[in-house]
Amino acid sequence: MAEKEAIEEAHSKLRFKLLREILPPKVRHYRKVVSPYYENSPPTKEEMEIMESCPKVDRENLEELLQEENFYLVMNWNQGSESGDEDVKSRRRIPWVPVLIYKPKESDNHKKRPAVVFLHDMNKNKEFFRPLLKAYASRGYIAVAVDACYHGERAMYTHAYRDVCDLMRLADYLTEREDIDPSRIGITGISLGGIHAWFAAVADTRYSVVVPLIAVRFIAEPGVGHQLTTFQLKESADWFDRFLNP
Repeated sequence: MAEKEAIEEAHSKLRFKLLREILPPKVRHYRKVVSPYYENSPPTKEEMEIMESCPKVDRENLEELLQEENFYLVMNWNQGSESGDEDVKSRRRIPWVPVLIYKPKESDNHKKRPAVVFLHDMNKNKEFFRPLLKAYASRGYIAVAVDACYHGERAMYTHAYRDVCDLMRLADYLTEREDIDPSRIGITGISLGGIHAWFAAVADTRYSVVVPLIAVRFIAEPGVGHQLTTFQLKESADWFDRFLNP
């Protein structure tokens, strides 16, 4: 018990240190990305078929039952203007995080649901996860994806926070939403995103369940692949259902 309390105190001090530097993030809505940026080539047909295999509720009108949100979390520095996107003193851009969310449409907006954050791998972006976000939303989750530093909408953005700090600020936002149960927030990722998922869960205990789809960047052992499979999607979905949405 003493060890657990010591860990929670260390996490609290780390969050407090960050909060001294930046104010709570602001939400700025925007239209969804029509042509997502991929550093190399877009996902292959096989990759997208695997993503589409994620367990979901089988309904013909599924798209009509889901709600999509697109917005930026703007990280506001204590110094400078709060109304603009630019620090008046240093003339540098303020860090922001593009966020994509899918959730069930419902009349009861006060119902708190579990949430899962999805982190993409190298050369991908948050839009790559659309099939998974829709699948999880169909099963009652609020599914969240963000662009990592130097990817997607942040590909040409050099004044960005490191990813773990982004995810801690994202947790600040998610735990304040009226439709999310703050005790049931999970996180997962592929390759680079899987590594960030581990780090985020260690740095911030508000990510209560971490189930990376691929938890390392590269495996050099002969015969060991580094590709996402339908088995991984099914197993991770089962683990999240077991601990977040029983």
